[in-house]
Amino acid sequence: MEDKKNISKKMILYALISCALCAMLIAVFHELNVIHEIRNEDNKDIPVYKAKYAFVSSDDEDELVKAVYDAAFNYGAQRDIYVEDFGALRTGNYSIEELLQMAVYSAPDGIILCGDNDEEINDVINQAVDKGIPVVTCVSDREQSKRQCYVGSNYYTMGMEYAKALEELVDSDDDTCLLMVPETLSTVSRNTLITTIMGELASKNRNIVLDVQPVDTSDNFVVEEKVRDLILDSNASPDVVICLNPNITSTMYRMLVDYNRVGDISVIGYYNSESILKGIYKKVIYSSVTVDAVAIGENSVKAVSEYIDTGFVSDYIPVDVERIDGDNVEKYLN
Repeated sequence: MEDKKNISKKMILYALISCALCAMLIAVFHELNVIHEIRNEDNKDIPVYKAKYAFVSSDDEDELVKAVYDAAFNYGAQRDIYVEDFGALRTGNYSIEELLQMAVYSAPDGIILCGDNDEEINDVINQAVDKGIPVVTCVSDREQSKRQCYVGSNYYTMGMEYAKALEELVDSDDDTCLLMVPETLSTVSRNTLITTIMGELASKNRNIVLDVQPVDTSDNFVVEEKVRDLILDSNASPDVVICLNPNITSTMYRMLVDYNRVGDISVIGYYNSESILKGIYKKVIYSSVTVDAVAIGENSVKAVSEYIDTGFVSDYIPVDVERIDGDNVEKYLN
């Protein structure tokens, strides 16, 4: 009799356990079904792109590079093209060559390479093109590579604008002038710029000496150190500095104010960021040569798309260059 009671208790216990397990399974299946429905609902908001272009740059903090990428991304998104900022979401200190190599391995439909002068990347560009991935360079060119197209400013035109500013600004040929250029600027572009400036000044019978100092603009600490040393050494400071990079220009403006040396060094800058425009408005920066970042970004996407669609694209797509000074700065200020 006792055994029958024990058996009955066990059966009841097993039944209860079975019911509990069934209830748990039902709950789990219900939860999974809910999650699946939620994910399906969320996926409805995720856009589907017909193509993906990799945007590669060694300096995502550069204001011009940021503006170019934003323009490329927005223009592409309107045409079902996803332009991915390939370096922005990747942790680690990767070189431009490594970033470009990773972009090639990811097999995008096209690559936009923005502003870099590392000789090593020519081989990687050639690898991409050999794999059937079109490459468009912008801001700075890699003319010795197999790239399909360059989108950017004409350095002859830029040189003419800088020469005009120097001619207006420099009273005596004895004044010392320094050109601070980013290391990422290609040798051809740099030589074209300098030759144009010196040639135009010579045609006006101006014998101004222009020294050149390359700067690693990918490291903000290096830029600040170079500018600080220049400003604090009053005996060696040049009379005029041409800053051929937004970061150098903004840093020069800020430190001239911080170290109370406004008026001691005349500045001719590059680009039209908010801080640079403010510097021109306050007469700390004499003028700045700027390029149309939106046009660069949009035309870069257009160039990749055109090559994919037709197999052809222009070797060079120029963008407008303009000089901003005290006379027209208000047009650019919001």
